[in-house]
Amino acid sequence: MQNLEGLYEDIKKYNELFKAKTYSDAVEEFYKKNYSIDLLVSREEYARTYLEASDAARQAAVREHVGVITAFYLTIADYLDEMTDRYKPLGFHAIAICAPS
Repeated sequence: MQNLEGLYEDIKKYNELFKAKTYSDAVEEFYKKNYSIDLLVSREEYARTYLEASDAARQAAVREHVGVITAFYLTIADYLDEMTDRYKPLGFHAIAICAPS
């Protein structure tokens, strides 16, 4: 289980890096390893624009569509922050989250 202390701040910090588009090598590698443009655009746009594109073009497209990533993570961070504020005073110290992989 993840300790929630500082998690929200970490998510906000990485989102700021993503939005600034000034990536260190580590952040760039994270993008290449963990994100694919087919998950960030509609099927139609992917088929029309990225299906035949090079890997470099697809990676550049991920950077262009970074708002999808940041919006998702900020929504999750806001939700976790709200849950922590609500339930920590009641004695809860962990939150379980399940999502498809």
